[in-house]
Amino acid sequence: MVQTYSTGKNIKIMVWGCFWDYGRSNYYIMDRNFESAKYGHLANSYLEICNTEVAPIFLRFDDSYLFIQDNTSIYRAYIVQAWFALHSII
Repeated sequence: MVQTYSTGKNIKIMVWGCFWDYGRSNYYIMDRNFESAKYGHLANSYLEICNTEVAPIFLRFDDSYLFIQDNTSIYRAYIVQAWFALHSII
């Protein structure tokens, strides 16, 4: 069972998963930061997933693969963008 939380935008949970033409990643429920004003999700939590899932997956791919994300604020965080640049994942 997943504990849900109500926010101003009425978002209950945030999940992460990745799939491609012949596979898929594990499925993650993102942790919230209950010390922040809006109980938001942390970019550092996302970076843990990137290190665990995204980096090993992209080591197997050629340059024709793209990593596509939506416009969620933690995906746009400077440290997340720097991580993707460091790993040459676009």
